[in-house]
Amino acid sequence: MANTFVLVGLAAVGNARQISWWWDAPQAASDPAVDALLSFSARHMDIVSSIFLRCGPTTKSGTIEGQLYPACQRAIPALVKLGVKAELWLGETDDLDAARKLLDYANLDTVVEALVALQKEQPGISGFNFDLEVPSVTICGSQRCDVLYAHFLSNVRAALQRTPGLAPRVTVDAACHSGEGWSPVISNCSLLAAASDRALNMGSYNGGSYRGWLQALAPALAAGVDRSRMGAGLGCYVDAATNNTWATTPESAAQRVCVLMNASFGEIDMFRLAPEQGWPQQWWIPPLKRYMAGGGCDPDPPPPQSHCPTDHGWIHCVGSSCIRDGCCTLTVSSLGSQPTQITGKLHAPHQ
Repeated sequence: MANTFVLVGLAAVGNARQISWWWDAPQAASDPAVDALLSFSARHMDIVSSIFLRCGPTTKSGTIEGQLYPACQRAIPALVKLGVKAELWLGETDDLDAARKLLDYANLDTVVEALVALQKEQPGISGFNFDLEVPSVTICGSQRCDVLYAHFLSNVRAALQRTPGLAPRVTVDAACHSGEGWSPVISNCSLLAAASDRALNMGSYNGGSYRGWLQALAPALAAGVDRSRMGAGLGCYVDAATNNTWATTPESAAQRVCVLMNASFGEIDMFRLAPEQGWPQQWWIPPLKRYMAGGGCDPDPPPPQSHCPTDHGWIHCVGSSCIRDGCCTLTVSSLGSQPTQITGKLHAPHQ
């Protein structure tokens, strides 16, 4: 069934929406990737509200360290001139010890001072994006890691707002889940959204099917999550897991954006922008334009109820990992390891 789009007044809806893009910067200002970023942004100003730039400064050591790459010294003023916001992407940080150090209240002043210095060095910076992705662990010292993270975000945000002349946006990358998820520190989107200017849900990047993607999105739609402070992540990259699957089809882009429009998400966050690699593919552009134009949409009806168990995060398997139709996938990880998928055929009990 084709999605039905209905255009409504721009002033009523469109002005409240934005689309942000994660971008991995090269080091050199002369790198063709910088030209590709600026060219894409100039051609598509209606769907490029903000760029999250990963370009030197990072939380990998447990504090804010690193100098801005020359590429970003060039890109940030150029983006601002186009009317595009430039926000520093400070991740990714997966190490537990680094996370504990960063979240320690005793180090808060050092973190804030580093952020203030970065914004003074490059006044075009309008936000900071934190990206902790520590797998499996729930407790950091004597407290839950997600609670410490929320306190950290709230304190950083408040301190920056108190700094004269500075009012950067503080965002956090999340992976919304009804339980602990693969990274408990970022699974509680209700907690993280309340502590930041916006929590950006990586859990809705992709799916092996429309049904699987709706399952992945569901925790961000829970009653306790403040949707006005949530961004919905969409994956526009192509890799071995997504290539030649539903996730890399024009239909999937239209279906996903339509659902997000209907669910009243005020921000879509695209992972990731790399025009020199063909990301996003051209068929992403029309649905994103409709979103920013203030369009309304009637989503395709949900597929039949999945047979996958709802507990522990089972969903329909993604891409080439499927043994055959009807398989379910569970993503698990152990301390210090990367998430691993378990895929298997589930049989209904005998009647």
